[in-house]
Amino acid sequence: MQIVGGISGLIGMYLIIKSNIKCSLLGISIIGAFIHNITMLFTAGLIAHITDIMKLYSIFAAFSLISGGIIGIATIYLIKSMYKRNINYNL
Repeated sequence: MQIVGGISGLIGMYLIIKSNIKCSLLGISIIGAFIHNITMLFTAGLIAHITDIMKLYSIFAAFSLISGGIIGIATIYLIKSMYKRNINYNL
């Protein structure tokens, strides 16, 4: 199940980056975490045949905001550090 969530989050972040939508790295990270968690809920519901699993949606959305925010802030600091050391990166 983790692979499904990871791939869906990665695809969602990629589509945001490649589209003309203006979004910061923090926003992209939160969107990726949100897509990952919602896909995980949906997949778990399908596999385990649990129809009420989407009741956990609000809890997972809150965790997405927190975890995506932490990863986004860490990414911003990492990129700033790479920029200071003249390490090239492509987004």
